[in-house]
Amino acid sequence: MTVEEASIHLVLSNTEDLHDAIESSLFQAKQELIQKADQVLLFVAKEKKWQLLQEAGRTLGFTFPSDSPIEVSTLSTHSLEDAFQSFHQQRASILSKLNQVNSFHGIIAVQQALLVNYLHWLGFWKDANTTMEPGAIKLSSVIDSMRFLQWLLSLKEQGVIHLHQLKEALIPKDIQHELSRLKILHERLN
Repeated sequence: MTVEEASIHLVLSNTEDLHDAIESSLFQAKQELIQKADQVLLFVAKEKKWQLLQEAGRTLGFTFPSDSPIEVSTLSTHSLEDAFQSFHQQRASILSKLNQVNSFHGIIAVQQALLVNYLHWLGFWKDANTTMEPGAIKLSSVIDSMRFLQWLLSLKEQGVIHLHQLKEALIPKDIQHELSRLKILHERLN
């Protein structure tokens, strides 16, 4: 990468400080990841973009600090509610790591940890009993997590706490869409 190409990638003007341009780009990348943390199909493209920004910064002489690796635990799957809570707690913990990240490689590490956590979540639901037509599923349409939790709590009141107890008749259409979306994503990403 040439200095000119690097300046273009970082939208660096002649009068702008490299450090400010890097900080601004890091902030934008972090915001983008926070806003689209569940859009896992976009992760590959975002990673390529952030790799370019990291390379551009280095080309222009910027030294990025090292970022620590991020551990991802498996989901607690004792019950449907445990899996939900485990997934969301880990997701929040991973996203909180963005506060300590000071490089585009660090942002990529956070995104990769989010993906691993998401793959655990997808794996949990891969055998859910749904029969929605795949063509009717919009992969970018993520259900509100509070709606999903509300449904899980209603199942718990009915004595349904494990995945094997779940019958399709107990699944509202919006939740069927979400479970079908998760199953399709599981097939695509594995």
